[in-house]
Amino acid sequence: MSRIVSYEMLELENGMHSKMYSAIYGFYNRFACVALNGKWGFINEEGEEVIPPIYDEVMNFNQNHARVKVGGKWGIINEKGEVAIPFMYEEIGTYQENLIRVKVSDKWGLINDREEVIISPKYHSIHEFIEGYARVELEGKWGFVNEHGEEVVPLKYNGATHFHNGFAQVKLKRKWGSINKHGEVVVPIRYDEEEMFEEGLSRVKRGSKYGFVDITGREVIPIKYKFANYRFENGRCHVVVENLLERVEYTIDKDGNILEQIIYY
Repeated sequence: MSRIVSYEMLELENGMHSKMYSAIYGFYNRFACVALNGKWGFINEEGEEVIPPIYDEVMNFNQNHARVKVGGKWGIINEKGEVAIPFMYEEIGTYQENLIRVKVSDKWGLINDREEVIISPKYHSIHEFIEGYARVELEGKWGFVNEHGEEVVPLKYNGATHFHNGFAQVKLKRKWGSINKHGEVVVPIRYDEEEMFEEGLSRVKRGSKYGFVDITGREVIPIKYKFANYRFENGRCHVVVENLLERVEYTIDKDGNILEQIIYY
């Protein structure tokens, strides 16, 4: 049986045998990380030691695999403790559709679960795949790769968000706009800020004022508000109009029509 001593301690008892771990992290995907004598392993929800504490560092299981570190190098094991990806990487990411981000000689690349190289380590960073694309950065320039390792958006931007609802926000110098998955600019790169698209609209900022654009880049709600929620929810958005004489708060619809004035008592 198992007995939780505290959130940081677990004692296992089995007849005359008992083992006290120096640390235990919470259960995640049916397993918990445990430490003993400076090494890490895993127990299951029954308190059984399924992977002995032999690793220098471990991460939680994800998609039936866990990232573990030995001798300064990271690899991946399965739930049986079998090595799925050898210990040869400075850092390693989680599985994403059988793709794994890896770091060698301070550069990031991409391999698959058969250890085949999809992208040779060459980027300063590779982010997680979202909607089939991952942000990559090299020498301060950002672009996107697909799951085949192809650069579908050239590395020419000073910043980029991940794709969301089919669009990503990109930065050139100090201005923001949006691109689609073909790399085409759909919202001109001329705004001081731009949020992700929700319900077909994206909040933009010019100077100290906010408004909204649609997916064609048209300013459907004028940039005149002192404040606006970063997105519409159920066709509604909270905005603030402010001048020297007054401050008024409204709820507007996606055409900019006032639905109600917000009054605080």
